[in-house]
Amino acid sequence: MAGVTGPSGACPRCPRGRLAAGGEQGRTICGECGCVVTGRMRALVELDRLRRGLSAPAGAAEEAYRICRRAAGGGGPAAGRPARDIAAAALYAACRGTAAPLGLKDVADAAGTRRSGVARCWRLLREDRA
Repeated sequence: MAGVTGPSGACPRCPRGRLAAGGEQGRTICGECGCVVTGRMRALVELDRLRRGLSAPAGAAEEAYRICRRAAGGGGPAAGRPARDIAAAALYAACRGTAAPLGLKDVADAAGTRRSGVARCWRLLREDRA
């Protein structure tokens, strides 16, 4: 099994676990507890990391979790997009809705991803909400 790289490589359930891609279906699993991590769960873990790193307001964070759960779910508007991009776009969308001063570039930089990927996911989220 090849190890998952990046800040989201920690298991959301156990403190010592490291995520690894593997298995017959290419799923991401924890080598310690065996937890299967879905794309939706990875996006929520990434969103939590971003929220803490950017000190997002509580109201914006709650809205971002709601947006992220809907967007990353099977068949959601951003299904199949990278978890980092989905989480960053959800936080950016929530901050825009609450007038919190977080720009697209700030959120993308904190997520460690490209601005264009976050902007693409944000447009998908915006179109879905309209």
